[in-house]
Amino acid sequence: MRLRLGNAVLVIEYLPAAMACLGAVLLGDRYFPAALCALLHELGHIAVIRFFDGDRFETVVSLRAVGADISDPRRSMRPYPRRIAIALAGPAVNLISVPVFAMLCGCYSDFFGKCTVMSGSLAIFNLLPAYGTDGGEALDALLSSCFSEHTVSVIMRILTVVFLLPACLLGCLVLLRSKNNYTLLLSVIYLVYSLFS
Repeated sequence: MRLRLGNAVLVIEYLPAAMACLGAVLLGDRYFPAALCALLHELGHIAVIRFFDGDRFETVVSLRAVGADISDPRRSMRPYPRRIAIALAGPAVNLISVPVFAMLCGCYSDFFGKCTVMSGSLAIFNLLPAYGTDGGEALDALLSSCFSEHTVSVIMRILTVVFLLPACLLGCLVLLRSKNNYTLLLSVIYLVYSLFS
């Protein structure tokens, strides 16, 4: 299904929609705070792309089973500082929203308390310098300004593995202690998939 919103197109496929429904069932009352934080994150990327491009180019946002993919047809032509700004915009929005959600905890403590934790967690996770994260995209752009494409690829793969091993162990510990929190472990699996795709 394709929804047009001005000069942006939202593509929703069956699998992501089914995964969203499954996530709503599995996460229960944690789903809507997580969805709100993820939406704010992606809107941060889109806002910075729009800032640089205006309405000259169509932005296509595809919802995937895990996260969203924003097509940026000009990505390879952008100067490195702009690529870094676009990559870091999502985590920046999450970090900015943490104190806002924390202040709103007084009104609806349960919902905004979960939003505070999830927004901070999403920002920290996406700042990891690994493939599949915004921090990895920013570091890739920074390294590309200094090194060859092959060297950047080798450095990024090494950093991804270095950060994946402790994250995988931590995910297993969280799972063992909480008995039902698969979040970090699933995030690590996503990064492993990004490393080999």
